[in-house]
Amino acid sequence: MHLADIGVSPSATEGFCRLAELDRHGEHRLSADAGAADVVLFSDLHLLPHDIGLRTLRRHELYRRFPEKCFVYDERDHPWSNLPGLYVSMPGRTFDDRRQVASAYYVLIRPAVPEVALPQHLFSFLGSRSHPLRSKVLDLHHSRAVIEDTTGFVFYAAASDDQHRERYATVLADSKFVLCPRGAGTASIRLFETLAAGRVPVILSDGWVPPPGPDWDAISVRWPEDDLAGLPAHLESRETQWPQLATGTRAAFDTWFAQDVSWHRLAEGLASLVSAGVVGGFGPSVLNRPRWEAELVHARWCTRSHLRSAVNALGGLGSRK
Repeated sequence: MHLADIGVSPSATEGFCRLAELDRHGEHRLSADAGAADVVLFSDLHLLPHDIGLRTLRRHELYRRFPEKCFVYDERDHPWSNLPGLYVSMPGRTFDDRRQVASAYYVLIRPAVPEVALPQHLFSFLGSRSHPLRSKVLDLHHSRAVIEDTTGFVFYAAASDDQHRERYATVLADSKFVLCPRGAGTASIRLFETLAAGRVPVILSDGWVPPPGPDWDAISVRWPEDDLAGLPAHLESRETQWPQLATGTRAAFDTWFAQDVSWHRLAEGLASLVSAGVVGGFGPSVLNRPRWEAELVHARWCTRSHLRSAVNALGGLGSRK
């Protein structure tokens, strides 16, 4: 695999190189020669939020030379479905398993949580109102639950205070089930942090497509977005199963998502597409059109996604009055 650097800083390319160095499987390697590589991976699409038509990618020297080798890693909240590759938040309604592989975030860090022999909270959620669903989650009540609105706090921002981080880690460690509602996109990094902490994630995202590998039914609970009122009673009924569910969570994280296996899993996903005969680059619906028309298609796709998010956000504001 060859990584295509698009010149945006800070680039994900450095992170992918670091993962390749940490890889304990050793079956896939980086190549400095794009011509000799099986795949040319563009990993920085999430750093091009205003690039309608993905002109940066189209104009890139490596894309012009090797379009059939070009694949993407895309963790944007509203990805365009026309490029083959690895997708973190591609909604199920537009997910194409003939050209796409569901992926975890490329860098997942095990949260530093205190050791708790037996968590006391049945479930918890500390999060912001980044989606109308989260506003509904924040309205849940239960005598053994911790629900806190942390709107305005960004966990990974350098300026965020340690007190909020410590509170998040403490509540995570002391919770049997951790609610993982979708945010702006269908995925949630909280889900993977919960696995790493040895707790059971409750996935609240109807459109999320899980990455292949783990037996998700054995390590998580998935619950429909439109039945939040019934969730507390359901978790009460599953509490006796919690030890069995929690037993496999850390092992699943270490096997499928930890930093020393992440490169292997990402490369395996791309290899599965190549072995299936998937050709890189933009699909026929784009290639067979003039460039201006292809960019219009992308613009319409992005506009629909962002308008849908804006409408949902307005609905969420209305529900909080």
